[in-house]
Amino acid sequence: MSDQNPAWVSSLSQTSAMRDVFWREPLKVLVVDDHPFHLRLLKTLLNACGFQLQLTLCTSYKHATDEIQKQDFDIAILDYLLDNQHTGLELLQETRLAQAGIASVVVTSYTERDFGFNAIKTGADEFLPKHEMTPDTLARAIVGAMRRNAVRTETKTNGDQG
Repeated sequence: MSDQNPAWVSSLSQTSAMRDVFWREPLKVLVVDDHPFHLRLLKTLLNACGFQLQLTLCTSYKHATDEIQKQDFDIAILDYLLDNQHTGLELLQETRLAQAGIASVVVTSYTERDFGFNAIKTGADEFLPKHEMTPDTLARAIVGAMRRNAVRTETKTNGDQG
């Protein structure tokens, strides 16, 4: 991890999968939002989080699915509603088919909490309303998503063995 990480990041209880991801720099992040302003905002906030990141920015479902086929990612940050045809939740399902171990954070401009509940119910590791996004809240969402994903992956692996 970068020496510039917030103190709470270094104080986290680390699983072996978490250590593998956070100490393997940079963290490979897929960021998908169909609005250029929000995509630039996410890029700015992510760069201020204190992690070493390799960002892949996509403005469409198609662009994102193409990138998923080209490279592996540690985490996907997906807009809840991408366009008139696709949602970030559909993209999450597609991503997990191609890369089962990817962590996810779903973001949205909508303020209704039902969006968050639906995102988590559908398989997102974290949900963050865009109006609450700061470098700190985004960093916490990333860490939370990585932790949940590590537990899910370890549980699945242990379940497959027993």
